[in-house]
Amino acid sequence: MTTDLGRRDFFIAIPNEITEETPVSWYEGWKANVSYNNMPFIERVEEERIFGGIPVDTTYDVAANISEELLPYYDDLIRAKNEKHLRFLEGRARTAIERRRRAAEAPFTAQLVGGLTDPLALTAFIPGLNYVRLGKTFTQAITRAGGVGAGYGIASELRRAPFAVADEPGETYANVAAATVFSAAFGGVMKGAPYAKPFFQSGAAKVNKLFKGEKFDHMTPTDNVGPLSLDDGFTPAKGGDYDPVVSNPLGSPSQRAMQRTDIPDDVKELFMLLSYNGAVSTQGARRGIGIQSVAQESVTYQGQFQNLVRRMRDLHSQETRGINKAFQFLQVYNPRSGFDDWANDTIRRYIFSKSRDPQLRRLAADGISDQQKEVGVLIADALRAFSDDIKYYGVVKDNEKLRALIAQNQSSLDSVTAKLAKLESDIAAMPNKAGTNRQFALQDALDKRQAVLKDRIEFYEAQLGKALREDYVFPIFYNKDLLSRDEGARSALTQIFADEFTAQRIAAGEDPAGAFADAERTLSRILEEDGEDMANVLQSKTTAGRSKHLKSRKTNVDVAKVYDYILTDPEVLYTYFDRMGRRISFANKFGGRNIDEVLEDMEDSLRQAGKSNEEISRLKADFYGDYERVMGTLQRSPDRFDNAAVKAAKSWTGWTYLPQAGISALTDPGSIVMAHGFRDVFEAGYAGLSGAFRGKVIKEAQAAGELLDITKNVYARELLSDTVRRVKPNMMERFIQRGNQVFYTLNGLAPITFAGKTLDQIIVQDKFIKLSRQWSEGKISRFDREYLARYGIDEDMAKFISTAPTEKSDIALSKRGGAFEVSNTDDWDISTPQARETLRKFQAAIQSHANNTIVMGQTFDKPLIIDGVVYLKDNPFFQAIRKKFPTQFKVEKQLRTGAVNMVRVESGLLTTPFTFMNFAFGANNKILGAIRDPNRQHRLQGIVALLGLSYLSLSYKKPDYWFEKRTSPDVIARVVDHSGVFGVYSDLAYTALAMAGNAGVVSKDAFIPPKYINPNEDEALFDAFIEPLGAPAGLTVDYVRAVDDYFSGRESDASEQMKYSLPFIGLPIFGNDVKDFVGELGRN
Repeated sequence: MTTDLGRRDFFIAIPNEITEETPVSWYEGWKANVSYNNMPFIERVEEERIFGGIPVDTTYDVAANISEELLPYYDDLIRAKNEKHLRFLEGRARTAIERRRRAAEAPFTAQLVGGLTDPLALTAFIPGLNYVRLGKTFTQAITRAGGVGAGYGIASELRRAPFAVADEPGETYANVAAATVFSAAFGGVMKGAPYAKPFFQSGAAKVNKLFKGEKFDHMTPTDNVGPLSLDDGFTPAKGGDYDPVVSNPLGSPSQRAMQRTDIPDDVKELFMLLSYNGAVSTQGARRGIGIQSVAQESVTYQGQFQNLVRRMRDLHSQETRGINKAFQFLQVYNPRSGFDDWANDTIRRYIFSKSRDPQLRRLAADGISDQQKEVGVLIADALRAFSDDIKYYGVVKDNEKLRALIAQNQSSLDSVTAKLAKLESDIAAMPNKAGTNRQFALQDALDKRQAVLKDRIEFYEAQLGKALREDYVFPIFYNKDLLSRDEGARSALTQIFADEFTAQRIAAGEDPAGAFADAERTLSRILEEDGEDMANVLQSKTTAGRSKHLKSRKTNVDVAKVYDYILTDPEVLYTYFDRMGRRISFANKFGGRNIDEVLEDMEDSLRQAGKSNEEISRLKADFYGDYERVMGTLQRSPDRFDNAAVKAAKSWTGWTYLPQAGISALTDPGSIVMAHGFRDVFEAGYAGLSGAFRGKVIKEAQAAGELLDITKNVYARELLSDTVRRVKPNMMERFIQRGNQVFYTLNGLAPITFAGKTLDQIIVQDKFIKLSRQWSEGKISRFDREYLARYGIDEDMAKFISTAPTEKSDIALSKRGGAFEVSNTDDWDISTPQARETLRKFQAAIQSHANNTIVMGQTFDKPLIIDGVVYLKDNPFFQAIRKKFPTQFKVEKQLRTGAVNMVRVESGLLTTPFTFMNFAFGANNKILGAIRDPNRQHRLQGIVALLGLSYLSLSYKKPDYWFEKRTSPDVIARVVDHSGVFGVYSDLAYTALAMAGNAGVVSKDAFIPPKYINPNEDEALFDAFIEPLGAPAGLTVDYVRAVDDYFSGRESDASEQMKYSLPFIGLPIFGNDVKDFVGELGRN
């Protein structure tokens, strides 16, 4: 019988009697060492909860009732208030005695690992690994390490001894002394390690020569032996600039292309510029070359929207409540503040104020407030900056850029024509004009390149003189719902377009005939697409079924005239900032080329490299698939039944299976430790205690497009691989969005993610600023230079950052050379496209870091199929389907290469096997990849932190008996899997184990057993086949079985099944109450 009284020991349960001494296993010893320092405080809190509010029983003689064997601990027990309290304290004493015995008798490695995985060690002792490294001599290393150990020992005893019972005399002094001696010895070992390195190198070289049969001298190299330098151990670059330093066979198409050794560097560069995220370093980064991608830079435009809407909310608060800052809780604003109506009215007034109609301008000015006027200025400034960037980067090309492109392509055409003429002359001069296969292949490639260049020149010449939209008053997204159901609205809008086209043609001296037909085609196109106006569509040469005339035609309509037919709430601005930001970023990174031109240039480069049509087509498909993901256009048919049903099913499954996802996220600080080390994490947590400084950090991060997890459901979308972002969500999507926001806030995932990213941002902004100063002064180590370059910060950018405005924390930390600093981008110049690009580079760097530290899979980390799309080579099966159903399995014309065609297969069903695996695929690059990279400086600390926090997370999620029923290898494997250190491979291994276990191949008594084996043998074999289909399929099977149980008279079994299959009921805030209620309801 175990005395509990509500006390929960996370590690050891001890009987009332002193237990018989048995040999201590490694696992039990490890648990005892971890609990030795942590349980006294937890037990004391539990004691206060139970007995703190009860009066002392003056009739009870405590001293006379203390058990004889516990009399040596009289001082700890005499404070009991009554008999029940005494028995509780005696239970604590017995537990402490047994815990101390197990900790002392545990194997040495169990004691060592137990000490290192103690939470205080993770935040105080192990940071000494960084601190000791600065020592120049053995004496300094030993002294400094001993000081760290003494500090840790004192801190450890301060949080343990005041709450402990049954301590031995002098136990506190002994613990502090042991920590000091151990740390000093450890410091000496660390200092001596660099001197042993040459001996290991020499031995390895000799063994290598021995196997090769070469002679070698028995001498030890003496070079490089000396004081530890900042660059000791740095692995230099080898290979091309775009080669990743570690490989990942399960990464994205872009990552796999960059890993190949048989394709040209300029093609690898295209893939890197598209989707790279800094998770994996490159050989170029090791050389200090910083590159950012479209995927990184485009996120910053979401931050621009966040800044704008924050100012709008503050202005609304000023006008309606007289308070300068709008109230928010957990980054969520009050939905009943009246902001939406105010914002819609403000936007209406702004649009009318820009109208060419004086009557509408007067209507806009009638009753307008100063705050609404200021919002109008903010919107106009933001859209003017977009307009400038669109023209500057060539998203939509003005005449000047068109002429430059014509000249550029004409020069290339002249060169190709000359090469072709010489080649044809060489072939003609040969006997019988019998050229070689190589010559004919080159001739074919040059012919194709010549045709491409001619087509481009023709297209650009056709664009010359075409009117660009001049007044970016407000983004135009037409209300498709209204236009689809209201014939009168369609007719009225068509007439507005016809009048606009007629006026444009008369002004240009053209024949206005056909204006109405063009207006009808324009409206048809709007209804077919996502409600966008022509001005919001990229110029493209190959969009199927559209003439060049219509493609280049802009409505340039007065926005006020179409106000009744467009969407005007603030979310329209978010959609515009997001989509147009991606397009500007793409044009910036690819020199103004559109996707067609990039694919054409890729094909030309691959042809010159001797690749076959099939290889070229495959690589083009890989690039195009990641392009669609990065641009947010991957899912073309979100309303099709399979896509809509799977989206709903995955969200429902998440609400059912992830109530403890917030507890799982407790491992996130481990990834932060892997990025920065324990010392920085500990000090950042301390600096974050300043609410004012923390607020500045959050503001800067949100301006970069980060920390939107709660307000925009970002984390839920990433967790479920949701790629659909529409201007106006339908009813089901609105229900899912609201459900996700509520669920992932209540289960703690969103706020814990927010806290983790905030902690990372406190460190990384300070780090980027101070390391940039070091680089600009020529004092940076190669480790830190690679670190900055991995996030796109090169030497020029570092020089800019080093002098940019910053703000400091009001909490100074002398060990890191002063207070933490945060960028003050409000004071950065953004008056020109070049200045705005510099700001975006910095913001892209900090938001990329946050997404690599708080792990979740992004485009660069995941295979394309995870998002529900694959590109396959056309074959007779697809051709037969197209004959009967012409709209199915269409050939992607952009990807055609010679006679090779590619077919796009899209279905939400492809995503279900990978439900909840976004973290695992992200961990492949961001955790496992980091561990494999020899230049990551905090790998050991990160592993220790991840494993320790993984165990802590499991201990919160699982009851004591769960651990007691499992073997040590099983628990360790669960901890490792939960930590993410093996990436997706542990997920795949457990999937295979589940299949094998339910198929009867592996038993539950295996060395590492499956997580679950269905005890019903009739159902188990079916479960083995269902397992790889993903969580939604498994949940569906559970529902079917529950219904069958109910109608078969097994109501109790059905209710038991439903306890674990209903959404929301497993949330921690409900405990087990709702589950128990459901079970009891079924039984009765």
